[in-house]
Amino acid sequence: MKLSVIFVFDGNEQSAEKTLECVKGSSSLEDRIHLIFADLTGRGEGFCKAACDDMAELDYISAPEGMGETELIKSAFSFITGEFFTVIKAGDSFDSHLFERCINLMNKHSSSVAMGEKHFSYEEITATDKLSSDRKTMGDVIDLTRVHDKFPWFLEGTVLRSNILAALTIDTALGYDAVKLFILRVLLLNGMVCYAKGCKYTYCTPYDNEYRLFQGVYDKDWYYKSIALFIALARELKKNLGRVPKFVQYFLLYMVYARIDANLNNRNKHILDEEEAYTYKDHIALLLKELDDEVILNVDAAEMCRYAVELKYLLVRIKNDFDDSYERLIQGSGTLYMTYSDIVLYRSDEIRVNVCFMNYVNGCLEIDATFPDIYPKTKCKLVARLDDRDILPVYNERYTITKVFGCSAYKQRSFHLSIPIDEQEDIYRLSFALKYNGKYYTVNPEYKSHTSRISGKLVWMYWPMTSKYILFHSKGAIWIKRSGKGERFYRQMRMFLQLIEGHSKLDLRALAARLAYWVTRPLYRKKKIWMFFDKIYKGGDSSEYLFRYSSGMDDGITKYYLIDKNATDYKRIKADGFKPLVRGTLKHRLVFFNAQMMIVSNSTVFAFNDLTMQGSSYFRDIVDFHVVCVQHGLSVQKIAIAQNRLRDNTRLYFCASPVEIDNLSRPVYDYVGYDALRLTGVPRYDGLKNNDKKQIMISPTWRMQSAMLVSKTRALQEIITSILRIPHILRCSTLLSMTSGCLMLRINTATGSSSCFTR
Repeated sequence: MKLSVIFVFDGNEQSAEKTLECVKGSSSLEDRIHLIFADLTGRGEGFCKAACDDMAELDYISAPEGMGETELIKSAFSFITGEFFTVIKAGDSFDSHLFERCINLMNKHSSSVAMGEKHFSYEEITATDKLSSDRKTMGDVIDLTRVHDKFPWFLEGTVLRSNILAALTIDTALGYDAVKLFILRVLLLNGMVCYAKGCKYTYCTPYDNEYRLFQGVYDKDWYYKSIALFIALARELKKNLGRVPKFVQYFLLYMVYARIDANLNNRNKHILDEEEAYTYKDHIALLLKELDDEVILNVDAAEMCRYAVELKYLLVRIKNDFDDSYERLIQGSGTLYMTYSDIVLYRSDEIRVNVCFMNYVNGCLEIDATFPDIYPKTKCKLVARLDDRDILPVYNERYTITKVFGCSAYKQRSFHLSIPIDEQEDIYRLSFALKYNGKYYTVNPEYKSHTSRISGKLVWMYWPMTSKYILFHSKGAIWIKRSGKGERFYRQMRMFLQLIEGHSKLDLRALAARLAYWVTRPLYRKKKIWMFFDKIYKGGDSSEYLFRYSSGMDDGITKYYLIDKNATDYKRIKADGFKPLVRGTLKHRLVFFNAQMMIVSNSTVFAFNDLTMQGSSYFRDIVDFHVVCVQHGLSVQKIAIAQNRLRDNTRLYFCASPVEIDNLSRPVYDYVGYDALRLTGVPRYDGLKNNDKKQIMISPTWRMQSAMLVSKTRALQEIITSILRIPHILRCSTLLSMTSGCLMLRINTATGSSSCFTR
């Protein structure tokens, strides 16, 4: 029982040594490992001899100039002498007993393929490969006729029988998909995969699903050629087998999702322009037509295809040319079903109204919310029920769009409700329902926004709507109840008890933070607190300028400027006599909880204050500030995704031009009627000074869709090296600066000198 291990060396000796230690650590195989050192660089023979001199059997092969990784692996196949083989790459790591466990299972079950659980890891990014992740119900053998979402799709950490190479090999002409299609054909021959439960393989090569690092997302072949290959495979299988096996269908759908994920909303790589994107839909449709509707709608709950219902609904409609005849509404006992091709797509007891924001103004409870745009508007209506009285929502065009390739794919229905509250009443019950054929079907509310006022996390949480009334969630409805100090105290104690019983780190941290808030509340209660911040890791933007200006005013307002203590601008601001609020401190958290105004130059207020959506769910009853946007630049682009009114619950928006106000007054921003847009100028303009020089400023920048994760150890060297290659033909001083504040490099090309400053 010998295993041939094809080790792909990319020139990184440190990573290679780590991986080779894992190979040598497979002590249970002892001298039964045959290492094939596949050198991509053509310069690694010396390292190979030094690092692998203790291997019992070793072959060294080198890639000639121009040969790619897949071609090199295929070349290595001819060197295989073991009964089994696998591929590993420099930087990968794995459990010492993984390969032996795989081989034993393959022998026991006469299988040609085996794998363990695979994890991706590259610097700070880690992820579990969904097609190999463990599941409680999984045994030693995965039968692909029954399990459709657990199988290998790349070679690393996959063990195969060597005799399959007599029937199949890698077709390197297939580019990105050569290995995937090779493995699929192996699986089609065998129909099963052995699974080494409890054994883990960690790989560092990004594949199609890792849109942040996979380079194929910038290549048109990945969009067009790959889809054409998948269509050809599906049609071939239908012709030869009469069907496309379900596991292949799910994998092809997974590949469609990979292309969508890489170009979802702000991830759009702009490889396809808007016209190409609409045409590309037709290419996707051709592939979807080879898949069953039940696969696209994921009735098997395949893990790698668990996407939003709206997206699944869009894909199945694309497949069927948007033919509405597939849709039906079915009335059940207390439940309204939305079906497509007789498959339940949505049911009223599972959908939710997301309450984004609530406020009490002039005797009315004002609610902004969203609702999935699935049920046909002409046939059924969403209504709010105040006790037994119907209140119709007022729909608006606020930005709730999901875009794919920069084109609108689907959206939520956005609406506003105004609920009059008669202060003579003791209690109100506000619920939501779909009304169809005269019957009401309950739709529960949820609270998945930072500004929802309450959350589903703490069942005893309440929002002190007024001095007389509290608002809380109970039994699928919103309750507005007259309440005194005794009930409010009781609810606070029950929240503390729930956090104590929760035991998780998040629960206990939230408990400590809430206790700190209530203990210090008497110190903050009567203070007027305004909090300013820019990018946290740097200052110098509009909020700092407004902070400096307002700090000179004796207006009874306590003002704080938030910044990271490690930021260079922290020292500068402190040297100017100010006391910046340090991010991450207890004082920072208490100021945030007690602030009445948040003056910001960038969106995502809660994220800048270290609160994720889950984190904020512990404190939504506490925070009650108005957000003022003083801007980073000019709002003349299409930026509704980041700057619509409810992204941060923005109450005031400072503008420098009537053109901005015209842009922000479009319905998609939802500012009209809220007296939020003000023509004031932008504070950072106070910092503009005329200091003309005969100097050219070259400021490298990148768009969001092009920015990649940077290696902290290599990035600086590579940037400086590339910049210093600028030919010395300019006869002026050149200043280059990275806007993140990481690097400034000044090159005087007249003298050939350079200086580098890093922070």
